[in-house]
Amino acid sequence: MIDRRAVAQHFSRAAQTYDAAAVLQQEVASRLAERWPLLKIQPQQIMDLGAGTGFLSQHLRTYYAQAQLVAVDLSMSMLQQCRAKLAPIPAWWQKLNPFYAEPGIAFVNADAYQLPFADNSMDMLVSSLMLQWCDDLPSVLAECRRVLKPNGVLFMASLGPDTLKEIRLAWQQVDGETAEHTLNFADLHDLGDALGRAGFSDPVCDVEHITLTYADVPAALKDLKAIGATNASGQRQKG
Repeated sequence: MIDRRAVAQHFSRAAQTYDAAAVLQQEVASRLAERWPLLKIQPQQIMDLGAGTGFLSQHLRTYYAQAQLVAVDLSMSMLQQCRAKLAPIPAWWQKLNPFYAEPGIAFVNADAYQLPFADNSMDMLVSSLMLQWCDDLPSVLAECRRVLKPNGVLFMASLGPDTLKEIRLAWQQVDGETAEHTLNFADLHDLGDALGRAGFSDPVCDVEHITLTYADVPAALKDLKAIGATNASGQRQKG
């Protein structure tokens, strides 16, 4: 089980350091955006689920400039960084207009398990490296399906079971397999099955391997902490 409150706290603490360390997140967002020219629809209502500091939202604002974009994240601090990047508002203007909203984009603090949007309200839903923080894939995907229109499209990227395998192996030399030090990442078949059960038709899944190289384990752990990707397992050792 994943501690959702811990996830929100970890990412909120990392909001200021996230962009400098999130090399993988930027690369994955760029690769997702490269797929959009394949679409035959022109979405008018788009949700970026797990928007973080806005890597994918920036691509959406450029490619779908006329669409209404909703950036959703569990962490309010991450959303504030996203807003500063996509729709900066001078402090004096914010004081004069506390309810001001930038045309064409909204920022919503919400959980993927309970999206505060009407059924069939989105043409397109995108999510980059958020799904691995959800331990109930069928529930999250069913919620995504609920808010999408019948002909809507879902673009998602998540992490596979080989992710952080070196760190797991390193910890096994310390305490065997008695404690969880990383998340358990779903494989491609599990994700594909979950998409089918959630009601998505014609799911297309593929795998890309991206390798980040570090001098040692502490250097890798430092980057993980800087992006808030620290252990959020409900069974984690807290010492």
